[in-house]
Amino acid sequence: FEMFFQVDGAAGDEELAGGRVRVGTAASPGGAAVDPEVAAGASAMSFLKEQQWRTTFATAPVTQGTLGGSVSGPARVIPPAGGEVTLTATFDSTVAPSPWPYTGLVVVKGNTMLRLLPRIGGRSLPDLQADAASFGAEVEAARRRVERLTELLRVEATSVAELERARATLAGLEARLRSAREGVDAAGGRFDASPGASVVAPWTGRVAEVSVSPGQTVNAGAPVVGLVKASPVWIILALRPDDAARVKGRPSGLLIRRPGSPESIQFGPNDLRIISQSPEVNVRTAWIDLIVEIDRSVSDLPIGTGVEAELLLPGERRGIVVPASALVDDSGVVVAYVQIEGESFARKEVQVLARQGGQVLIEGLTPGERLVTVGGGAVRRSALLSSGAPEGHVH
Repeated sequence: FEMFFQVDGAAGDEELAGGRVRVGTAASPGGAAVDPEVAAGASAMSFLKEQQWRTTFATAPVTQGTLGGSVSGPARVIPPAGGEVTLTATFDSTVAPSPWPYTGLVVVKGNTMLRLLPRIGGRSLPDLQADAASFGAEVEAARRRVERLTELLRVEATSVAELERARATLAGLEARLRSAREGVDAAGGRFDASPGASVVAPWTGRVAEVSVSPGQTVNAGAPVVGLVKASPVWIILALRPDDAARVKGRPSGLLIRRPGSPESIQFGPNDLRIISQSPEVNVRTAWIDLIVEIDRSVSDLPIGTGVEAELLLPGERRGIVVPASALVDDSGVVVAYVQIEGESFARKEVQVLARQGGQVLIEGLTPGERLVTVGGGAVRRSALLSSGAPEGHVH
């Protein structure tokens, strides 16, 4: 309703505008909906229906509500303690081409990801085995030649010298064969057996990195495969010291917003737990690190992702709760716009008391006012242009 005060005085009757009011009951009192000055048009600005139709625009009545406390800051997704491992070569070796892992591969504890073929004196085990097989063939041929020359000597079809030379050749080849087989044994594989050592997964997880190529030679200690646990994940949340001091007990939830995404991912209290809080302020950033464990997979939150995180704290505050989209930064001053009539609006400075996701607890508005929840920036620009602010255009 519109309220007026009728004053009967010695100088005559006078009517004073009292503004727009909302009528309530004893249990739920009403109150002023629009300030008398605004109702009188002192700070009203025009924003026509045609302008409202051409832009994203919405209004809603100002209401009271409750909003929990929260702390927020930049965060980074990391694997849990012991949830990341880099597997290395245990000896000088050559990487076998099969089996072969790839980034993102899900492996079960004990699965073979790749095989390493040992190297002796700069030579791989397959090279040593090939030498041993070659010497074996030559020894067999030399032995048959000695046998034939022995038969020929009995019938005086060859000389003793020729037979001795063949026996010497056989002895030399047998010595080289023994040496080759000893090299195979020293490299960790039996002659005529499947050689090498397997690189196996120490626990179930996903391959994060493959640092080698098939056939590559690596030294002992060189990294070959990186592995991470699929879940859970940790985030390191950077908080201002005064915000970090407010984190006590179990949080009531967590909101995470990825870069470039307007929507937040919400986690309930059963999906997270606080692992630890740094006992000192980071000298480089002046923040305190808080580690929070989230019961989610790396598929949902990839390791290394930078996010904006808001930790919801227990306890609630009552007051005027509005969407964050209703607030406009007017040259460093937080303002909101209320609708007086269909095409008439007023600018109001507000004070932000608390934030939680897309909701804001503020002071400066009255229940019952019609608030511009979307499109306040357009109202501001229209007011600036109507006040004589210069406007440019492109030819």
